[in-house]
Formats: sequence, C-alpha cells, structure tokens
Amino acid sequence: MVRVESSDIKKIIWALFTVWTIGIVLALSAEFEHHLSAARELARAEVRTQYDWMVTLRSWLASHGGVYVPLTERTPSNPYLDVPDKDIQTPSGKKLTLMNPAYVTRQIYSEFYGKIGMKGHLTSLNPLNPNNRADEWERAGLEDFEKGVIEKFEFSNIGGEQHLRLMRPLFVEKSCIPCHEKQGYQIGDIRGGLSLSVPAEKFFVKAREGIWKSLLAYSVIWLAGAAALYLFSAQMLKSARERAVMQNENARLAGAVMHAADAVAVTGSEGNIEYVNPAFEKVTGYSLDEVRGKNPRLLKSGRHDRGFYEEMWRTIKAGRVWRGKITNRKKDGSFYEEEMTISPVTDAAGSVVNFVAVKRDITRETALQKSRAYFTDITAHELRTPLAKLHLVENLLKQIEDAGTGDGRLGDVHNALRESMVSFDRIVNATALISDMTRTGSERPFVRDLIYYDIATALEAAQANIVSAQRNITLDVGMAELPRHATVLGNRGMIQQALDEVFSNAIKFTPDGRSINVRAYAVRRQVIIEVADEGEGIPEDKLRDVFIPYFSLENPLTHSTGRYKFHGGGLGLGLTVAKLIMEYHNGGLVIGKRTDHGGTLVVLNFPLVDDDMPPVA
Repeated sequence: MVRVESSDIKKIIWALFTVWTIGIVLALSAEFEHHLSAARELARAEVRTQYDWMVTLRSWLASHGGVYVPLTERTPSNPYLDVPDKDIQTPSGKKLTLMNPAYVTRQIYSEFYGKIGMKGHLTSLNPLNPNNRADEWERAGLEDFEKGVIEKFEFSNIGGEQHLRLMRPLFVEKSCIPCHEKQGYQIGDIRGGLSLSVPAEKFFVKAREGIWKSLLAYSVIWLAGAAALYLFSAQMLKSARERAVMQNENARLAGAVMHAADAVAVTGSEGNIEYVNPAFEKVTGYSLDEVRGKNPRLLKSGRHDRGFYEEMWRTIKAGRVWRGKITNRKKDGSFYEEEMTISPVTDAAGSVVNFVAVKRDITRETALQKSRAYFTDITAHELRTPLAKLHLVENLLKQIEDAGTGDGRLGDVHNALRESMVSFDRIVNATALISDMTRTGSERPFVRDLIYYDIATALEAAQANIVSAQRNITLDVGMAELPRHATVLGNRGMIQQALDEVFSNAIKFTPDGRSINVRAYAVRRQVIIEVADEGEGIPEDKLRDVFIPYFSLENPLTHSTGRYKFHGGGLGLGLTVAKLIMEYHNGGLVIGKRTDHGGTLVVLNFPLVDDDMPPVA
C-alpha cells in the first residue's frame, strides 16, 4: 500500500516538475520573443526613419520641380523624363540636366548603399523606366495597396543576409502631374511604391545578449523551484498511508463517473459547473472546458417557465433530491429531453457544498412514443379518407360496367383517383416531416437564417399560386418594421413550409374579391408574422380543434383538391405541421378571430438570435 502511495506521490511530483519546467520554458520563450520583438521593432523604426527621410527629400525636390546638375557620364540625361527644359546650358557653356525625385532617389540608393546601409527601389505596376519594374514581393505589395493596404513589412533573405523590407505606396500629387500626366494618373491615385531594405543583423546583436542573460536568470529560478519541489515531496511522503487510502477511493469514484453511461455534472453551491463527464460532453456537444465555471442555464431551451426552475432550485437548496424530466438545448441548437436527478452534497456541518446531477437522455424514447402516436393516428383515422375515395372509384367503375357505357363518369373516376393520390402524397410528406422532428439522430440542421427573405420567398410562392388557381385575392403586405438583417436559428426549408401552410390556409378560406393582410415586424427579441384573411372565420368552439392532426372544417370526400381553391382541399395536417415546426424552432403559432374585418388571424413568432438583435420596439 505504501509503495502504491509513494508511486502516486512521485507521479504528482514529476507532473509538478514537468509543469514547472514547461512554465519556465514558456516564460523563457516569452522573454526570447520579447527580445526578438524589440529587435524587430528597432529595425522597423530604422527603416521607417530612413523612409521618412527619403520621402522628405523627394517632397523637397518635387516642390522645386527637381534639381539641375552637371550633365556627366555618371549622371546622364534621364531618357524617361519628358518635360520642357530637361537639358539646358548655362551662359558659360556648362551643360546641365534635370534630375526629378525618382532619378535622385534611384542614384542615392545605387551609389551610396554601402554608406547608408540601406537599399531602395522605386517601382510601379506601370513604370516609365523598365528598371523600376517590380519584383514578386513588390508586385504583391502594389496589388495590396490597390486594396487599401498602406504599409508592408517583411524579414527576408537577400544575398545570404537577413534584411527587413518596407514598402509604402506613392500617391500622385500636383507636383507629379508634369511627369506622369501622360500615363493617365489623377491627383490622389496610387502610381507606385517605394521599397526599402536594411540589413537586420545589427539589430539582433543586443537581442542575443538579452537572451543569454534571461537564460541564466531563468535557470537559477528553475533550480530553486526544483529544490522546493523536492522538499515538498519529502513532506508528502510522511503521510503516505492515509493519502494512499484517499486516493484509491477517489480514483474508484472518478473512474465510475468518467465511464458512466449517463451524463454527470457537478456544480458548486451557487450552481456553477465544476465538472462534467464524457457522457455529458457527448450528449450536449459541450466540452468540459467550455462549461466549467458556467451556469447550467446555457442548456436552457426556453420550453419551461420560470416557476419550473424556481421549484427545482428551492428543492435542492433545502437539501432534498429533485427528480424530473426537462427539455434542454444542445450546443448545435437542437433540443433533447432528459430525466434528471439532482442530489445535494453536504459537508460535516450539513451545509450544501456541491450538487451532483445525473442525466439520462430520453429523447429517443419520447420521439418513439410520439412517432407511434402519429403513425397510429394516420393508419386508424385519416387513411380512411383516400381509401373511401378509392371505394367510390370501385362503385363508379361497377356502375359503368353495369350500364355498358362510360356515360360521362370516367372523368369522375379520374378525379377521384387524382384526389386520392394527392391525399396520400400529403400524408406521406407530412408524416416524414413529423418523423424528422420527433426521431433522434435525423434532426434537420439549424443555421443562422435571415427570416425577412424566407417570408418574401413564401409570399412570392403564394402570389404565384393565387394566379395559378385563377383566384382574385389581393396580398396586402407590410414588412417595413422588420429589419432585413433580422436573424433566427432554424431550418430554412421547414420555416418556409410553415409559412406556406399558413398562407395556403388563408387563401383557401378567403373569397374572391377579398384581401389577405400580412404584417411582419421585430419586437422584444422576436419576429412576429401576422396573417389575417377576410374569410368566414373559425367558430369559437373549433379554434382548438384545428391543431388536432387530420381535423378539417370540411368534408374531405366532397371538397375540391386544389389547396388554393376557395374551400379547397385539405387533410387537416397543414396547421398541425405548421405549429409543430414553430415549436421545434422554440417559437409559437396562435390562431384566433380578426376584430376589424372578420375572418381569421394567425400569429407566428420566432426568437431572434441574441447577438443580431434589431432595436426593441
């Protein structure tokens, strides 16, 4: 037992020693970087100073229109300078030539590089002088200047020696026009750049001296720390037996929690997370580092009211165990359900010091229950509608056979078959969507979605369907109060399907010659969409029934099949699907009566993404 404890202590000491060594190495690396950074900054300051000096000289030359110097073999006439009086002769017969700023700059850098320790190059993407053609690095810099970059630095090897290169753009000024007007430049244009490079070795001499001093100082600190760790390990070995027992017990407990199939979260007395096991990470998508120190409310789904959480908190703060089912939100925004048990952990004095939550994901079980219920409802109820129509087809065919003639009833047969196929298609599509929303592992992905454009797209489709169905209905749309950047988190296809179901329902129950008013706006962290038709309205006692799957205000055997016809076809699934989609997106759908023109008012609401919130109305 003592041997095991001693081994554990040695591991801890070696771990501390490793951490201490890594810390010293990291600190020393930071010191190295500090010295190197200082050297780089000195080099930058030097090249900037030289650049500013040269720019000042060029500005002075430009302000005087250049300078005349004796015409010599060393300073020949500039063949690329096309200005009047470029070459003149004094009364005494001395020949002079005009040196413009570019000529002066080029000669200074070419002849005095060894003395000033700097090399420069005037360059342009459209040079007058071929010698000013940009190299690859300069060309990249000139292209960056066109995009708004104002300075480019880089350490690079030139001729086997480390250099710092600086390049800044040259802008066309009034004094530049005489020489460059023919190139089409205007005042303020970028006509090129000035590239400078200085040897960087001299700036790193002091940096290396500082590095050696830091290495010596940190070596002494490291040795002192290592000695302290040695003394600390000797002290720990005095209580080896007791520590061995505690560590063995803690190891067994930690191993059980670590490998538990259910998610486990440990919080402090104030509710902030201190530890979660891998099962928690797998279920929620959050890692331990992401949740440590945070409140479990980051999993809050918004599907429980304030009283639910207050009752939970009251129970555990009183030292009692809380058990219940809760709907939470994963990191990717999807919802999941879990059975949770929260147990308080008390100290010797009876004070609560921690809470341990054991959480079992029951999303799949709940989804399967819902799926079974929906499937049973479909098979036991609504499938009777298209089946009844198929029986009607059978009777019609028998009548045709008995009469020995079609007697015009073949069209009725065709219509009945078509209605049955449309009904089956809608049932299959609706059932697939419901299955997606209730079956774990097949959730449709949520993305940041601009809801303004979803509404606009659904309205365009509704208008097209009104025209296609030869209906005389006006869509009165008001979306000025909804910012175009208003963002929701959801599935774009499902959102547009919910809007389509609501719009088609309004069109179906609005008589020709009437209007449908659609208003969308943002208020109190939500997007509100109001759809008000001018139909007959829904009876008060039927307002709740419209959300029951397959409930319909019409006889499905007698109404037409067109979804956009007046009192057209419906299976009683449209509003059910729309409401499920809204709740799946943590939103809502409410239906009631209009108070102004009669008819029905449907209100949808989506929660806005918090970090992209329009101003609160």
